[in-house]
Amino acid sequence: MANKIKTIIVLTLLMLVTWYTYLPGLTGGFMLDDEQNISLLGIIDNDISGKRLVSYFAESNSGPLKRPISVFSFLLDAQDWPAAAYPFKRTNLIIHLLNAALLFGLLLKVMKLHGQPPNRTLIIATLGCAVWALHPFLVSTVLYAVQRMAMLPLTFMLAGLWWYAHARHQYQISHGAQGKITLFLSVYLMTLLAMLSKENGAVLVWLIALFEVFIMQRYLLFKPLNHQLSMWLLKLPGVLLLLMLLIQIPEFINLYESRTFGVFERLMSQTRAMTLYLYHWFVPSHFTEGVFTDGFKVSSSLVSPISTLFSSLFILTMITVAWLKRKQWVWFSFAWFFFLLSQVLESTIVPLDLYYEHRMYVSAIFLSLPLVLWCIKLTAKSAAYWVFPILLVMLLIGLSWHKAEHWGNHLKLHEATIETYPESVRAWVATAVLYERAGNINQALQLINDSIEIHDNLELKFNRLSVLCVTGELNPQDINQTSAAIEQVPFTHPDLRPFINLIKILFKFNCLGEQTAEASYQLSEAVANNSNKNLPKLMSTTHYIKAQVHFQRQQYAQAKDHYLRSFEANQSDYRAMQTAILQFINVGEINHAAELLNRAEQIYQSKQKYKIDWSNTEQALSGLRQLIERLQQRQ
Repeated sequence: MANKIKTIIVLTLLMLVTWYTYLPGLTGGFMLDDEQNISLLGIIDNDISGKRLVSYFAESNSGPLKRPISVFSFLLDAQDWPAAAYPFKRTNLIIHLLNAALLFGLLLKVMKLHGQPPNRTLIIATLGCAVWALHPFLVSTVLYAVQRMAMLPLTFMLAGLWWYAHARHQYQISHGAQGKITLFLSVYLMTLLAMLSKENGAVLVWLIALFEVFIMQRYLLFKPLNHQLSMWLLKLPGVLLLLMLLIQIPEFINLYESRTFGVFERLMSQTRAMTLYLYHWFVPSHFTEGVFTDGFKVSSSLVSPISTLFSSLFILTMITVAWLKRKQWVWFSFAWFFFLLSQVLESTIVPLDLYYEHRMYVSAIFLSLPLVLWCIKLTAKSAAYWVFPILLVMLLIGLSWHKAEHWGNHLKLHEATIETYPESVRAWVATAVLYERAGNINQALQLINDSIEIHDNLELKFNRLSVLCVTGELNPQDINQTSAAIEQVPFTHPDLRPFINLIKILFKFNCLGEQTAEASYQLSEAVANNSNKNLPKLMSTTHYIKAQVHFQRQQYAQAKDHYLRSFEANQSDYRAMQTAILQFINVGEINHAAELLNRAEQIYQSKQKYKIDWSNTEQALSGLRQLIERLQQRQ
C-alpha cells in the first residue's frame, strides 16, 4: 500500500512539473498548416449533428485513412472557426501528460516483472519517463496543434505495449492457459486505433514483435510463444504490413514527380536526418528549427554534403553494434531498433518532407533508458553519482521551459527563427504573414524583399505580389517580372498554395482593375510553361484559372475546354467540377454544362467505384443531371 501511495505521489509530481514546464507555451498561436486542417471546424458551426459531422469528416484530407480519431478530437477544443489556439495546445499538453503516464506505467510493469526492488523500479520509471516527457526536442510537437496527429498514435502504442506485457505475464504464469484474447486485443485493436490516429501507427505490430523478442524473452526471460500463437499474433500481421508497403512502392515512386528530390536522394538524406535527430536528443538545446525545417539540404550523393557519408557510416555502425551486442546490451539494442522501426514509414521511401522534429515523438521513448539504467547502476557504487541524473532532469526542465517561452510568444518565435535559421523560406513567409495580419504591411513587404535577396524562390515572389496587391502598389511590371521568373525557376510543390492564394487575392482586390483578369491569365500561362510538368494539381489549377478568365470574357467555348482539361489533370476535385457546371447553368449555357457533367460523371464512375463517397458526390451529380434535363426540356 505504501509503495502504491509513493508511486501515485511521484507520478503526480512528474505530471505537475511537466505541466508547468510547458505552461508558458500555451499562449502561442496557430502554426503553418494548423489553420488548413482545423478551419474545417467551421463546417460544424456549433451544431454537432450527424450530418455536419459527416460533412466535416468528408472534407478532411489529412491522410489516406483520414485519421478520424485525431480529426474528431479537435471538436473537444472548438466547434466553429475561427477559434483560439489555446484550447488546442492545452489538449495537446494533456495528451502528452497521458502518454508520459502510460510510459511510466509501462516501465513500472516491466521492471516489476524483472524483479527489481520497489524503490529501484520507481526510480527507473520516473527517470525514464522524465527524460522523455521533459525533453525540449518534443516541445515543437506538443505545442503545434495539428501535431496531435503525431501524439495520439503513441497513446495507443503505449497502451498496447502495457496491455501486451500484462497479458504476456498472464500467459507465462498460466503456461499458456490465459491471456490469449488480451494478447490479440493488445496487438490488433491497439494497432487499428493507432492507425486511425495516423497511418504510422501501423508499425505497432512490428514494435510489439520487437518488444516480445528483446524485452519479454531476453530481458524478462519469458518462454517464447508457441508457434501457432506467434504466427497469428505477430508474424502474420507483420508480414501483411510489409506486403502492403511493398505493394505501395510503385505509387510512392510516382509521387516523387512532385518533389525536388528522388527516392535515392531521400534515402541518403534520411541518414543525415536521423543522425541530426539523435544529436538533438543527446545534446539538447533550448532552440531548434521547430516546424521550420524546410531548409534541410538534400543529399545529392554520399559525399554531397560530406556529412551524408559520415551519417551513413554512423547509422550502419550503430546497427552493427546493436545486433552484435543484442544479448549483452538488451535495452541498448531494443531502444536502437525501436528508434529505427518507428521511423520506417516516415524516414525511408515515402515521399514526405525530409526532416521534421515530430518524427522523434514516438521513436525516442526508450532512447534514454539505457543511459538511465547505466546511471542507476553507478549509484550502487557511490551515492555521488546521483548528481548526474538529477542535473540532467533539471537541465531538461530549464531548456524546455525556455523553449516553451519562445513558443508562447508567436512573433518572437518567428523572428528568432529567421535570425537563427535564415535558410528556411517557410519561416520568412510565416513571419511576413504575422506582420501583415498585425497591420504592418510595409514591414511585411520589406521582410519578403530581404528574403528574396537570399532565396531565388517562387513562393516568396508570389507572396510579394500578394502584399503589393493588398497595399495597392502592384503594377503590370511586377507581373511581367514574376512571369519571367516562373519560366526560369522549376515550380515545386510548396509554391502551389501561395500561387493559388495570389490568384484569389488578385480577383478579390481587383488590384490591376481591368487588367486583373489578363494578369491572372499571364501568370497561369507562365506556370503552364514551367519546366516542371509533374504536378497534376498545378496543371489543373492553371487551366481552371484560364477557364475563369475566359468565362468573365463570355468566351464560353474556350472556358469549357479549359475546364475539361482541368478535370483531366485533377480527377478528384469534384467540388470544382460542380462549381464549373453551375457557372454555365447560371448563364444559360446548358449544353456546355451538360458536356462538363458528362465528363464529371465518367470520372466519378471510374475513380470512385470502390471508395466511400463521404461527400455525397454521386447525389450532387445526380441533382445536377436532373436540373439540366429539366432546363433542356424547356428550351
